[in-house]
Amino acid sequence: MSRKSVRKDGMSLMRPLDSKIAIVFLILLAVSIGLYVFLIIDGSFTVFTASPALSIPFLAAGVASYILNRNFIMGVVALAAALISFFLFPDFLFFVLYLLVCTQGVAMMADILQRKYFYPVLKRVERIDSGKRGIIDRTVAFLFCIPSGLDTRDIMIDTDYSRSKIPMRSIVSSMSVVMLICLFIWMYVFMNPDLSVETEGVPIFTFTIIMYLSLLVIPWTVFDTVNARVGTGHKEFRLYKGFMDNARKAAVPAVIALVIIILAQWTGIENVYFAAMTVAMVAVAVGISSVMHFSVSELPLVSDIAERWEKFHPIGVYSGYSPYGKPSMDDDVPGTPRRNPSDCFSTDIRIRGR
Repeated sequence: MSRKSVRKDGMSLMRPLDSKIAIVFLILLAVSIGLYVFLIIDGSFTVFTASPALSIPFLAAGVASYILNRNFIMGVVALAAALISFFLFPDFLFFVLYLLVCTQGVAMMADILQRKYFYPVLKRVERIDSGKRGIIDRTVAFLFCIPSGLDTRDIMIDTDYSRSKIPMRSIVSSMSVVMLICLFIWMYVFMNPDLSVETEGVPIFTFTIIMYLSLLVIPWTVFDTVNARVGTGHKEFRLYKGFMDNARKAAVPAVIALVIIILAQWTGIENVYFAAMTVAMVAVAVGISSVMHFSVSELPLVSDIAERWEKFHPIGVYSGYSPYGKPSMDDDVPGTPRRNPSDCFSTDIRIRGR
């Protein structure tokens, strides 16, 4: 086995079942989208009332999570609540399944995404200014708000994981990012006089969208958990702080645009109720999914990250110079850019004295 393949295997955080679960999730996602489109074309359901079909991947992932984590008590509770709702309160069945099963599925898939992309993203950050930035490099730089010219080679994390309570700061930050995206949904709602919270299927449709948004946002908290940062010589640049700063910058024009739309296209108090309902759904969905993730998946994930850290960043970065004015990042060892020996000190005193 080559050195390259050994290092790649050693860096992977994925467990044997993770890839299989991810493949099944993607297959079910394709099936659910196909079913969703079919129900709409068939005419039996609207865009809103057909939305529960899109929850199939999360339902399956939630059931798998209960089984794999041996959380049988909560699984029985979820099943009992679903049966009670089905017979006594059928209108709330989907909400019960979303809260007790789908949120568990979101937590499981968020853990898999973190394992899949944590080190690849850090590798992108480490070499982001080694040459011309491609699309992926620009995207990573944009997401973390990495300024141009920042030397990102010296990446650090905290491996001494210790937590005595649920990190509310990370949960609130995830909620705020999801709500930022929801601002654009509210803009559409306030501009559409035919859409309100009273429209059939809108609440469950909104909850479905929030599930997918939660899956997109929660995985980024891993960079906050391990305090991933770049040492710049005089001040550390925290990646998650850059991510949140970027979200705050986007929130300002979005809020201003929403206020202008509300004043110009006021369609009634019903849409305000829709916005309030969305905020409540975001708090519940993101909150439950995050608590499940932090209480079940976080410790094993951080342990695996710490175990493989030396393979990713075996030694510290020496802040030397390149004969070409910029470091060459084509070495096989991360964090040790190639330099001209004449720019570094020599161990031969006779040569140095000449």
